[in-house]
Order: sequence, then structure tokens, then C-alpha cells
Amino acid sequence: MTAHGEALRVESENDQLVDGVKQDYTRLDLSPGERAMLDYTVKLTIAPWSVGEEDIQTLRARGFDDRDILDIVYVICLYNFNDRMADAMGIKAMIFCMAEAMYVYRGRELAYYGHGSKSDHGYV
Repeated sequence: MTAHGEALRVESENDQLVDGVKQDYTRLDLSPGERAMLDYTVKLTIAPWSVGEEDIQTLRARGFDDRDILDIVYVICLYNFNDRMADAMGIKAMIFCMAEAMYVYRGRELAYYGHGSKSDHGYV
């Protein structure tokens, strides 16, 4: 979460938001849409079998259209895939902590250039 947390920090310019999301987003003063998106993220991650049409309707009621919902689902699934791959391959959190400076740097690049954009450092 370090790299993407840093990207959120750069985009939002809100340290309290980033720290709150990392610790417990339910304690933050979020918009109804942000809260619904994060609640859905947790539900799809923790109990994917329990996700249903009512969850999609909740997201729609909070202003997300079908394209937004598809993007939300893609991001959740990609992160869950990456986490499970790391677990399966025995990649431990300590490895990531040792490279925190690199994650902060990459997070700033991500915030500035976005995914799939070419920076002076190659493809981001």
C-alpha cells in the first residue's frame, strides 16, 4: 500500500486521508460514494461469495455508473490477485518494507504520469 498510498497523498494533498485509509477508513469523514466503494472493496476481498446485485445497486445509488463499477471491480481483483500471488510465492511484507523509498518514488511517478504512461524513466 506504500506506493499507492503515496500516489493518493500526492493527488489528494491530504496526509490525514492517506493515513486514515491505511488504518481504518470507517473512521474517516468520507463521501457516501467513497464509503460505498470502500465497503464494497472490503466485501469483495473478504467474502466474495456474498457479493450480489444489491451491492451493485448500492454503488449505482451512490453515483457510480456501470463503467465506474467495472473499473472498481478490476482494481479490487488485480490487487487481490497480486496479494495472493505474493502469499503463494512466499514474498513477505519485510521485503516490501526494505524497499519503501522505492515505493514512495514509484508512487510519486504513478501520481504524476499515471499507469501505462511513458516517463523519463521508462514505462510507469
